[in-house]
Amino acid sequence: MNVSLSGLSAAETRISTSANNIANINTVSSPDEKGFVPAEVQQVSTPNGGTQALVRPISPPSVSEYSPSSPVADSKGFVNAPNVDLATEQVNQILGRNAFDANLKALSAYNKTVETVLDIVG
Repeated sequence: MNVSLSGLSAAETRISTSANNIANINTVSSPDEKGFVPAEVQQVSTPNGGTQALVRPISPPSVSEYSPSSPVADSKGFVNAPNVDLATEQVNQILGRNAFDANLKALSAYNKTVETVLDIVG
């Protein structure tokens, strides 16, 4: 049961981190300012058999983009845009949803097994 609960937590972290990246995909900053720092999730196993989602900043956090009409553009017309790839974020959303569904089904099966055992014993 703890393995599935840790999987649900990791899936939620993956989905929320990706959603934050998508929500800030158009947030630009001037080249001399620190702007939005996108993050990625690295999922690792834990000693007790569960999983943990580690949130780490994406490196480099931004890419230079030509946008001379932006109010934060430098004298050459460049801004810093978050280093976020929408296709990658969509994949992360799908992975998170599938992991969440799988762990939810495992918890449901565990609950049904416990109910059956209690019916037999009780």
